[in-house]
Amino acid sequence: MSLSTIFIPIILVLGLALLMRRVKPHHDPVHRLHPGVANKAEWMAAPDVVQQVISDYDSVQRWTASALMDGYPFYLGGLPEHYSGEALTEHSRVMLNQVRRTGTRLVGILEATHEIQVRRFSSDGRACYLFDRQTDQRMVTYDHRSKRKVSVQPLGSGLYVYRMVYDVAAKRWKIAELIQQLPVGCSITHTPTASVRLTDRLPSASGRDW
Repeated sequence: MSLSTIFIPIILVLGLALLMRRVKPHHDPVHRLHPGVANKAEWMAAPDVVQQVISDYDSVQRWTASALMDGYPFYLGGLPEHYSGEALTEHSRVMLNQVRRTGTRLVGILEATHEIQVRRFSSDGRACYLFDRQTDQRMVTYDHRSKRKVSVQPLGSGLYVYRMVYDVAAKRWKIAELIQQLPVGCSITHTPTASVRLTDRLPSASGRDW
């Protein structure tokens, strides 16, 4: 066997190894936090994945304010890009009712300061729970046609738990469900998982005055 015959398989193997290192999957393997500890054990993803969850969630908030001011049909058409599952179904139903209404239309946009934490990934890294503490909440109501501000209603603070899912085709995280609103005094960092009713079905409205 010639040396060239030996070198070719070696080169192929090395080339494949380098290619696999460069082609990094979007979701790094999740790792276990606090294994075996009651109410604390959970799966967690790599920091870059967590950051994308937060970034995609923030983009939903920015898009919502802009899309609602552009018109209900525009908002309705863009929902599948930002929502999935139960949240998409509920938001579409509510918005269809708004599109069918006649007369003066008022648009309520919830403004707040957000403190976000991502926890409890699924074992495959394709779903997680996002905690959003919203402080200085205020419902700003506009006249849809004139874009004139009608009123500002202070709402205080709230802590919301959302289930997020990763859309492989769209390459982005989407809001799939509002799990619940926790008491205002709860802490994101120290909220025990036992107090989060992850199986309860609650309305998917997140405080917006439709």
